[in-house]
Amino acid sequence: MKKGWLRHLDFILVDIVSIELSLLLTFLVFYLFGSAKTFGYWQLYLFFPLVHLFVSIMLDTYNGILQRGYLKELCALFRLDFVIFSLFMLFFYFMELLPAVPRRLILLYFLFNIPITYCWRFLHKFILGRYYGHVKTTRQIVVVTTEEIAWKMIHTI
Repeated sequence: MKKGWLRHLDFILVDIVSIELSLLLTFLVFYLFGSAKTFGYWQLYLFFPLVHLFVSIMLDTYNGILQRGYLKELCALFRLDFVIFSLFMLFFYFMELLPAVPRRLILLYFLFNIPITYCWRFLHKFILGRYYGHVKTTRQIVVVTTEEIAWKMIHTI
């Protein structure tokens, strides 16, 4: 089994899909009910997932993700999104981009991202549980022996 955050590459991909979906919904709402120039923010489609991935790895949010229940997952997601939201606000403030990127857009993105990511993660956990659910009832053994005795053992088992 792989060590570190790379073993949860499936959850990383789920998070990236939910980020992109949240951005798409945010821009759709801004386009329908706000200013039409929000589709000029195409750079955010690359920037947001990269920052999200970096912060997720730094905070080690994927550690123990399969064992978390509903409430712990929600708390971990709120903590992660709060840190990312704060970083975005600081970045946009210090780069003097806040007039160009409305705060409402960033806030609406996070309001979409939390429930979408939460639902996608639990859907993925459910699918993994259904697919690998039988693994808990199996036993694995290791036999260190010669080839002849190993074949006899296999036939006996």
